[in-house]
Amino acid sequence: FDLPMDLQFDSEGPQPSQFVLLTASDGGGRNGKIKHILEDGLENRQEYCDAQGYICHWVNISRFDWPEAPPVWKKLPAIVETFQTYPDVQWVWMLDLDAIIMSPEVDVTKELLSHGAMEKILLRDEEVNLLELNEDNVYKEFIHSAEPLQQKATPSAFDPRSIDLIVAQASNGINAGSFLIRRSEWSRLLLDLWRDVAFLRAGFMYEEQTTLLHFLQHHSDMWPHVGFVPLRTIQARVGDGEYGWQPGDLAVHFPGCSKTHQCQELWDEMWAKRGRAFPVVESG
Repeated sequence: FDLPMDLQFDSEGPQPSQFVLLTASDGGGRNGKIKHILEDGLENRQEYCDAQGYICHWVNISRFDWPEAPPVWKKLPAIVETFQTYPDVQWVWMLDLDAIIMSPEVDVTKELLSHGAMEKILLRDEEVNLLELNEDNVYKEFIHSAEPLQQKATPSAFDPRSIDLIVAQASNGINAGSFLIRRSEWSRLLLDLWRDVAFLRAGFMYEEQTTLLHFLQHHSDMWPHVGFVPLRTIQARVGDGEYGWQPGDLAVHFPGCSKTHQCQELWDEMWAKRGRAFPVVESG
């Protein structure tokens, strides 16, 4: 994707028209366990984007000619295409289809992407959980080491102007079901490396998610560009506990619901609890 010569980022965050909420899905996979998930999900996101003035974009990943790639990998070319489709967009929020926007009044461009918000929200000196890598035998073979990997911590200080990727930490590492990525030279390189066929064919336990953790573990130059937020900031989970959804959380995500055979039940419960968006009316 292109990088305009005059590209500048406002410390107050992008304008709503410079922000895309991206859904990249074929509507299948484990999402097939939830009836009408594509229709519900797109309706939910369009309502949110209409209220906030964002661009709502859906990419049907089934049309990508990448037959050996499981669906989760195809979100990466979908992000590239989104930046190509909207040349003025500065940030893309990649949100998996099995998630519901619960608090449509939350303005992500100001409450997360402004420099002031980053200073408040991004985690500092927080241990990054690399359990996902430690337990993945395929990954250990990939790097020719069976030694436990060392834990790393988020930086004690960072420059909001350098943050190009915002991810949420989960109990096993990070979760790639919801993350935000900025148009930049660094992001263009990341998306190119992230799609390297060597990682695709490695067979990591958590696919593209493990690959991103690998980059963080072994390439220290990545750290100044990555901001970590608490999981509930961009993708709370259904259920109780540290990561469970609470009123006021922006979105709720349903990873692993197929293991308990409760996807439809949980979806219906949270769908009924979601806040309803109304268009923002400018005063004056």
